[in-house]
Amino acid sequence: MTSKTKRSMRILIVAEKPRAAEQITFALCERDKKPKLARKSPIKVWEIKRDGKVYRITSALGHLYTTEFAKSVHQKPWREVDPKYLLTKAPLVKVTRPESRKAIDVIREEARKAHLLIIATDYDREGENIGMQVAELIAKKVNPRIVVKRARFSSLTRRELLNAFKEENLVELDRRKIDASEVRQELDLRYGVAFTRLATMKFHERMGESGLPLLSIGPCQTPTLGLIVDRYLKHIESKERAEREKKYVIELTCMINGTEIKFKSIREFQNLDEAKSYISSIGDSLEVENVSRKEVTIARPLPLNTTRLAAIAASYLKLQPHETLSLSEKLYLEGLISYPRTETDRYSREILDFAYKILREMQKKKFIPKDVEIGSPRQGKKDDRAHPPIHPKKFIDPSKVKKRLGPRANELYELICRHFVANFLSNAKLIRFEIIATDSNGEKYKAEILVPETLGFLTVYKYHQELKRIAKKDIAPSILRQKKMRILSVNVGEKTPAIVYPISEAELVKLMEKLGIGTDATFAEHIRKNIDRGYVVRERGRLIPTPYGLAIAQALKDIVPEVIDPKIRARIESFFSAVVEGKMSREEAVKDAIAQFVKIYEKFKRNISLFINKVVKGVEELGLSFFRKLKREKRGRRKKRKRKRR
Repeated sequence: MTSKTKRSMRILIVAEKPRAAEQITFALCERDKKPKLARKSPIKVWEIKRDGKVYRITSALGHLYTTEFAKSVHQKPWREVDPKYLLTKAPLVKVTRPESRKAIDVIREEARKAHLLIIATDYDREGENIGMQVAELIAKKVNPRIVVKRARFSSLTRRELLNAFKEENLVELDRRKIDASEVRQELDLRYGVAFTRLATMKFHERMGESGLPLLSIGPCQTPTLGLIVDRYLKHIESKERAEREKKYVIELTCMINGTEIKFKSIREFQNLDEAKSYISSIGDSLEVENVSRKEVTIARPLPLNTTRLAAIAASYLKLQPHETLSLSEKLYLEGLISYPRTETDRYSREILDFAYKILREMQKKKFIPKDVEIGSPRQGKKDDRAHPPIHPKKFIDPSKVKKRLGPRANELYELICRHFVANFLSNAKLIRFEIIATDSNGEKYKAEILVPETLGFLTVYKYHQELKRIAKKDIAPSILRQKKMRILSVNVGEKTPAIVYPISEAELVKLMEKLGIGTDATFAEHIRKNIDRGYVVRERGRLIPTPYGLAIAQALKDIVPEVIDPKIRARIESFFSAVVEGKMSREEAVKDAIAQFVKIYEKFKRNISLFINKVVKGVEELGLSFFRKLKREKRGRRKKRKRKRR
């Protein structure tokens, strides 16, 4: 009598991206064995055998399906469909993303033979949605008996992955997160398409030219534009005020113990000629009248979450937010940092144990000076209960990062490492000396000098702006002894009211987070969309509205301020949160949100002609050639993306 060979249990693991699938494969593979590359194209499928089980590991390449209007609606000409119908009742379907077809075919084929499917996508709302697509729209359809589980991890280190894939640590997909993601997709689609179609049709009709771009209006994109425009208008107003109220001061340079000291006259001169005429009577030295000192503390930074990383990378490295997200994703996939999309800025006890291990390694490799004392971290107040703050999971020589991922990734990795270290060091303590001195006429001048008492975190955090102003420590006794100083140079400087500058991307990211516009995963996209639409341009690290963007923002503010008010997105985000927290069902959230949208839409429709008239003036000021250029650039980017996919 022959017995049938028992079939090994087959486990299919689906990650979000190919590099993550590869990292999972090598983490789960026994150290003395090599994984098998079972399939090379169109996407890689790895195979390993462990504990008598066969594991097949592949990836989804991001979202496999997108939410769209049904064909019956989608294929009709715009003018045959009432935008309000799109906002309220038009049926929605899941549509395969063209670039995902091959991945779907591979997952479908692998799922047919699998007993267990483990979702290993990023552990956030969108990752959970991708997991649902893999499980319910593919695997369960070809293999109804397949068991579905979820692995949770915040980094791609071997230790964390081995722990995440233990049978006792596998969980069910989070239905609330999935529903919240579905609510976001539906509301953003309905709102964006309805308002954009209504505005665009009227806009093109008024201009008599359909070659113009969409007059795009979205629940995140438009409030983001509003923030940029508000700051720009304050900038213009402050410049005009500064010109009206301009005054002049005398600027002197003296020297103390080899350090240049800059003095400014306390008196303000009403006009330039008066200031220039005074210079000849100053004399060649200043008499020190008084020296006061005050202790100044500069707080060490809080742990990094997504928005904080984007803000400091924009400020210190001049990286655009979408570049920061892209580079941090690469660092994560290489196992160098924890998951880069997180709202958390508090370390749990478990993560702290690991953090101290990394810090000791950094000190051993002389990244942290040996005499620097590592203490407890400064903690924030936010915890998304999904991922820890962004921190290094592995410390390697930055030159290796440069070779592997390029110079910009290397700079970002170094910034993350230095910020991480700074969080565990002491605050910087400085002494601010204020010197009051007089010239030969008795005119008073003031200078400020910062001298370090304890540099603390500034010993490693080379980016902080105050470092440029700090003098050498040994200058302090000389300041206190100084009675007379020789004047090296004299100049007339302008003293004007503070000018408000156009908003920087670093400032905008922080403001978007504060006001609840978008999420840590989407803020970069909303900024980029405003630039792609021609509403905003970048100039020297600042965001400037074009006449077109300015006209749209001001017209909306005058006619239907609800569309551009940052509170609109905060209200929408509150629906997503309510679903995740179980306070609302998916259906309730969609119904309530659409009821609010309809009121805004009706008001917008009543005033659409007035709105378009104002926008047209902005277009005419900017010129049609600007839009033709935008169109060419967009075509170029599309071709570039196609070449990359090939």
